[in-house]
Amino acid sequence: MEKNVIQVYITNHYEKVKNIDAIKDKYFGFGDLIRGTISLYLLSKKLNYNFYVDTHLHPISKFLEPIFCPYITYIDENINKIPYVGGNHNVSTHNSFTNFFNFVKSSQNIIAVFSNDVSANNMIITNDCKEFCKLFLQPQPFFLTQINSFIDNLPLKNYNVFQFRMGDDEVVYNKDINIDYNKFFNKFISKNLFNPKEDIIISDSKKLKDYAKSKGYNTTQFNPKHFGVHNDEKSTQELLLEIFMMSKAKKIKSYTVYSWTSGFTYWISKIYDIPYEKIVL
Repeated sequence: MEKNVIQVYITNHYEKVKNIDAIKDKYFGFGDLIRGTISLYLLSKKLNYNFYVDTHLHPISKFLEPIFCPYITYIDENINKIPYVGGNHNVSTHNSFTNFFNFVKSSQNIIAVFSNDVSANNMIITNDCKEFCKLFLQPQPFFLTQINSFIDNLPLKNYNVFQFRMGDDEVVYNKDINIDYNKFFNKFISKNLFNPKEDIIISDSKKLKDYAKSKGYNTTQFNPKHFGVHNDEKSTQELLLEIFMMSKAKKIKSYTVYSWTSGFTYWISKIYDIPYEKIVL
């Protein structure tokens, strides 16, 4: 029996993972979902299964060209039954990639899932997977015009993107975070990690971006949002504009308060073959 795996982009993340205890694991950013998409693609290829992505229930479908999926009716009829597939949560009600092979080898021939996980340690994205992701991220004509206009109006023409991932406390939970940004930026500048003449800042911290603007540093004008929480059309449009800005950068630099690499920047660098540097102070 032919197997068909579908990564379904949905917005009710919280409902799908309500039994997960860790709050940080309840909201999936774009990097999480593209990682899951890449994982499912690679796993499907390994098992010789068909792989599709469906976005028609998510706001990104307003801006990206529809990618062929023959199971839209099935998804609409089974949306409440589509499982979350993610590991390392120790929650028995969810499938994880530790038992995913058994899951996809079941009697089902249509396997629609919502995944943010990795299929293997040190997951390497193949060239055919990159091309699939570029096809999935193909902008609609009207949006391509917006992207080109956005990039043409950037303050720098030959630029790096510098991501400051400051954590979810401010952008998701609206906590008041006190940082001396003057000292903070001076650390990067003194070590030649941040170059105001070449770097355009993106960040999940409005305070950081406001400080950067006050110093004349180059930064996007959008208010920071989290893809897993702020998924209205405007927020989605702004996120996608930053993604396509990254795809044209000469280099992506990423500083994060977390121990792990930011998937938002990392996977875009891999898909579009942009040099990537994880910044550690």
